[in-house]
Amino acid sequence: MKDKGKTVGGGLLVFFIGILLLWWNEGNNVRNLRSVSEGLKNYKDVKSTKVDSKNDGKLVATSGKITFEFPAVDSEFNITSKSAVLRRSVEMYQWQEKCESDDDNKKTCTYKKVWSDEIIDSSEFEKEGHENPTTKPYDSEKYYGEDIKLGAFEMTKNLLEKLSTKKQIKDLSEEVATSHGMSVDKAYYTNVTEDGPKVGDLRISFYENDSEYVSVLAMQSDSHFKVYKTKKGKNFFNLYEEEYNGSDMFQIISKQNNFGKWALRVVGILCVIMGVGSLFNPLQKLADKVPVLGSIVGVATGTVSFVLGLAISLIVIAIAWFRFRPLISIGLIAIVVGLFIYLKMNGKTLPSKEKTKK
Repeated sequence: MKDKGKTVGGGLLVFFIGILLLWWNEGNNVRNLRSVSEGLKNYKDVKSTKVDSKNDGKLVATSGKITFEFPAVDSEFNITSKSAVLRRSVEMYQWQEKCESDDDNKKTCTYKKVWSDEIIDSSEFEKEGHENPTTKPYDSEKYYGEDIKLGAFEMTKNLLEKLSTKKQIKDLSEEVATSHGMSVDKAYYTNVTEDGPKVGDLRISFYENDSEYVSVLAMQSDSHFKVYKTKKGKNFFNLYEEEYNGSDMFQIISKQNNFGKWALRVVGILCVIMGVGSLFNPLQKLADKVPVLGSIVGVATGTVSFVLGLAISLIVIAIAWFRFRPLISIGLIAIVVGLFIYLKMNGKTLPSKEKTKK
């Protein structure tokens, strides 16, 4: 009974998380829509080749090539990038634990060795004999060039951090590797021997940005870019690694917002359904003692959970619409009521049996 109580309690927690998520998501969606609308009305497309002081404090959209006086450098490993951004990735070979619990809450754990750039804490592992190191001799880092610009605009670090670093640098030095007690294996500096990797072994790789053009949507401040905050509290400080105008960037933002809205709706609805389903777990446990009955009850409770959870979710979404979009909600209700009235007034009655016989 104690385990069943925990299951129901956990399910109720998931249920309320789903409710809150659905409510927050609808409000956030409205804020996103209004922020995009505000941005579209106020932004200005500008050329990156010239900074116009008249645009200070305004939302601007611009694009061009990134230039730099000095490229990014990792002096510790003597790596010079051909771009403005360089990333060092330090991975360590470690134990990874994966645990699963069955219906009787019996936990089963399996262990495998993986390359990870994060230190996996083995102190909380269920079984001993799978210890990982607690530190790495080198850390993953990001390096930036100097005097980096987008046309005439200066690129600050908080904007450069948005640049991807996917192109791996493959030309590594055996001399540098030897000085660090390592060797070159393909595009890695590593201390792995011919016997294969052991827990604690390292492999270090380097990546740079290879974007030809970038586009920025942000507030102009002298020759810099800063965050533009809308009246609804949403920020525009966007960088894209393609050549876009302002309209293109707002379309991308709208698509991302729409995807996020539906993704969170689905997650919220699933949480509510699972929460409702947890209430039937004690009944399902009892029914499972009779094989045939267990299957029947499982189908019935699953159907009820789905229908009831979906209904509750739709009600929450509807109430949220009343809260955040009242005019649209009233309009939709008016349309639905009008359709019902129209169907009732103009609907055709089915022919009676006597007319059918004739």
